[in-house]
Amino acid sequence: MKTLVPLFLLAALVVSVTVQLPAQAARVTGQVVCLYCVSTMGMKRPYHAKCGQICAMGHVPVGILEKRTAKVYLILPSEHPIVGEMPADVAALARKMGKQVTVQGKVVRRLGISAIVLSRRAAIRAPQSH
Repeated sequence: MKTLVPLFLLAALVVSVTVQLPAQAARVTGQVVCLYCVSTMGMKRPYHAKCGQICAMGHVPVGILEKRTAKVYLILPSEHPIVGEMPADVAALARKMGKQVTVQGKVVRRLGISAIVLSRRAAIRAPQSH
């Protein structure tokens, strides 16, 4: 019985750590970045937008480096992509590589990854200045 209590507590801890929160509607403002370049070479100033566009057109994941928190969000298309084709909403972001944008969608967090699933109707906008 004494060994069952720690095992039960361990199981409860594992379950509580692996339970994920539901997706939250959000707007994220930041710089469009190539996740390969950012991950392997770091953020260099000025950001090499053309290099990032080439990577994105080769289907390297695109992200948003959030200005406010310095958190990177993986960009996921509004619909499941067709194999070999870049989704139109992701391609639109790739054309804005290195620029500040605001995107709208649902933020999901799974296995240590933060991503934003783009909203079907949301436009990609330049951030509003205050």
